[in-house]
Amino acid sequence: MAEEEPRQFLEEHVVPDRRGMLGGRSLETTSGKTMLKTTMAATCEGCGLYPLERFVLCASCRKRLCSDCAVKMNGVPYCIPHLMEILPLSRNGYKVAKCVEAGIDDIAKINDITKIPKDDVKASLAFLKERKLISSSGLFVFLDRNMTAEGLHAISVFKKVYDEEDVKEVEAQLAEEQENGN
Repeated sequence: MAEEEPRQFLEEHVVPDRRGMLGGRSLETTSGKTMLKTTMAATCEGCGLYPLERFVLCASCRKRLCSDCAVKMNGVPYCIPHLMEILPLSRNGYKVAKCVEAGIDDIAKINDITKIPKDDVKASLAFLKERKLISSSGLFVFLDRNMTAEGLHAISVFKKVYDEEDVKEVEAQLAEEQENGN
């Protein structure tokens, strides 16, 4: 007697969900007695990580984000484009802010450490002051710049955004400067 092939009663599929959707499941009956279970798994809309077991939504655009793509400011998650709309701190601005945080506020010294042209250093310092991320007192040669609480907060938020080799080199040089007491 020939053995009958076992019938498949449940067929399961996991597929990436569409943009803007949060994932879910559906059940369908196909021809015969087979049930089709489809699970729509969430995908990170920043990096494409799939499947996402946990995610947060950008407070501005509601994109699904994994923990690597979400940047929190004041405890609220944002995607990088929307974070930049709220606080448009450029890579150069971040490097200059790190120098001021380390106590280096001389334009020539910042230029030497960051390799940013002096005019761009001046523009970054002006932007940081305008946004109240740094404060300055004194005149000309005696000008003293310091980070404000808002500036320190911006640095902590953008540390995750600018976590690349060129920024790490600046941070390493700043650490070396502090070790040498300069």
